[in-house]
Amino acid sequence: MEWKANWIWDKSGDHPRNQWSCFRKTFSVLSEYESVTLSISADTKYTVYINGVYLGSGPVRGWTSEWYFDQYELSGLNQGENVIAILVNHYGIGTMHYIEGHGGLISQVDFYNKDRLINQLITDETWKTSNHKGFVKETVKMSNCLAWAEIYDANLFPNDWEKPDFDDTSWNNSEIIGSYGMAPWNNLIPRDIPGLTNEPTFPKSVLSLKEVQPIAQHYSIDLGPTFFKGEFASNSGKIMQGYVVTEIHSNQEMEGVMTLIFDAHAEAKWEFKLTGVEYKTQNGKYEKVKLRKGSNLLIIDVSGSFHEPIMSLAFDFPEKIELNAPFWGDKSNFLAIGPFYTDTRLQIGKPVPKTIPLTKEYLQMSEVSSLNELEAFIK
Repeated sequence: MEWKANWIWDKSGDHPRNQWSCFRKTFSVLSEYESVTLSISADTKYTVYINGVYLGSGPVRGWTSEWYFDQYELSGLNQGENVIAILVNHYGIGTMHYIEGHGGLISQVDFYNKDRLINQLITDETWKTSNHKGFVKETVKMSNCLAWAEIYDANLFPNDWEKPDFDDTSWNNSEIIGSYGMAPWNNLIPRDIPGLTNEPTFPKSVLSLKEVQPIAQHYSIDLGPTFFKGEFASNSGKIMQGYVVTEIHSNQEMEGVMTLIFDAHAEAKWEFKLTGVEYKTQNGKYEKVKLRKGSNLLIIDVSGSFHEPIMSLAFDFPEKIELNAPFWGDKSNFLAIGPFYTDTRLQIGKPVPKTIPLTKEYLQMSEVSSLNELEAFIK
């Protein structure tokens, strides 16, 4: 096919992490036609609706330099006003089946009559766009092999945004980021396997029912943007040296448990310091800890080698605790100290380091036990 459409995107940036963006275009069918073909692709994946009816999703896996596109034959369009609505999810980071490209959408609708092209609808700056607030961006990856876990809150975004009568006048206009052939999608090739079906499946019976009580407080911290700025690959071992610090506020003295979790393949130190008490733990082990009334400084050594530099931290105390980054008030929960050293393993032509050098700053930070010492170290 001959592409006339543009690649478009919103204002979320080139590599937004776990971004969910909605795009809409209202169009009118003014002349008679025999067939209509929709050609579409997006980075990283899309779901498309015509007049509020689900049409399909894609694209299939591929290299960004030869990215796939899909085609659909449209039927039953209204004589008059119609709407095409597209939801795009951009990962913003690589996985084991995706190399990070760039947030983007390209779509072209071709109208034919007697094998002659009589009209086109292409992606351009007139398309309306909005961030889909129903999908929570601050979520985790189950592993470096997969994309982000989906957390969806239907109360946070209109559930009829893909329908023709939805009012999108308050939405922003899209931005043209380039024409067909732009990098990184130098060439678009047709899908080479059948599309997935989307069919409801209902259980025949319920064999058992069980209620699970989740741990009281849980945090997941993606250290990638801080310790590996500008890196988007997810299939290389990450070596880093640094700390994560938080100030735990408790209304009373109390005992509870804390657990620290990295990925299953991590070669971490598993060390943390709470109110000056040092702990050597294991992945996922529940450590019994004590909090004093008021401020409790928690310093976690996050040095080691990781498939995915994501740390999970969980607490279970009789009462809820508050976590604040020292010297930041309530603006953030955690403060990163470092990196004092970083490297990326398993790159072709690059030797694999056997040890992590102990930098002077890292060793100095290991002696910190109080807010006063931390403040002096940061200055």
